Parts: sequence; structure tokens; C-alpha cells
Amino acid sequence: IDKEAQDLFDKMKSALGDKVFKVTGSNSLGVHPVCLTAEGEVSLEMEKVLSRQVGATSEIKANRVLEVNLSHPIYQKLKTKSL
Repeated sequence: IDKEAQDLFDKMKSALGDKVFKVTGSNSLGVHPVCLTAEGEVSLEMEKVLSRQVGATSEIKANRVLEVNLSHPIYQKLKTKSL
């Protein structure tokens, strides 16, 4: 990922705050503009299961990663708007 893309992803991360762990680019999303995944030991599905346990008091959270499709027109539009 080039510096221009990284600057855009840093701005997106800043705007999203704690809602995502990081924003990154991807070339494997097909026709989808974005995808929300998890990084680390806890998946998004595991987070849901653990939060629904009876007596669950601790908030175990997945590290959410927003993947942006580098070949999608939305990404191209975001690049032009961030300059």
C-alpha cells in the first residue's frame, strides 16, 4: 500500500475512532467495496457468542479491521476526496 492510501486509511481510522482496530486495503474482496473482519484471537462470531453467555460480565471484543477494496470505484472516489 502506497503512502497516499495509508494516509487515507489513517484518516478513516481517526474518523471511526474505537469502532475499528485498523483500516487497510484489500485486493481480494471481489465486487464488494468493504469488508469488516477481525484480527487477533477473538473473531467477530466468537465475540457475539461470548457476549450472549449467561452471567457474562466482561466485554470481550474482537479487533475489528475495515478492509477497503482497492479496485472498487468507491475507493477511487475516496482517494480523490481525501486530497
